[in-house]
Amino acid sequence: MLLLFHFLVSATLVDSINNGTFLLDTGEGTYGQMFRQFGGSRRSTNQLSPVDKHIKNLKGIFISHLHADHHLGIVTIIDRWNKVQRRDSFAWIL
Repeated sequence: MLLLFHFLVSATLVDSINNGTFLLDTGEGTYGQMFRQFGGSRRSTNQLSPVDKHIKNLKGIFISHLHADHHLGIVTIIDRWNKVQRRDSFAWIL
């Protein structure tokens, strides 16, 4: 018998109008859940998708502790962040 467990581990997104977006933890499914929540389609190649707008505004990521369900999605988030950022942006990763 093959057992397949699919956990929807994610993050908490804090979106501050004046201060940008922050993520509290980044479980393995974080980007996928953001993609489904905010939408990933874009109208043209020079436009950011709705999920990429949130990623671009990312100012910080807080990892509460080093269990896998709290940090495995950070690589995908940072990869997307690097793709949509300008050179003059900066974020803290704690």
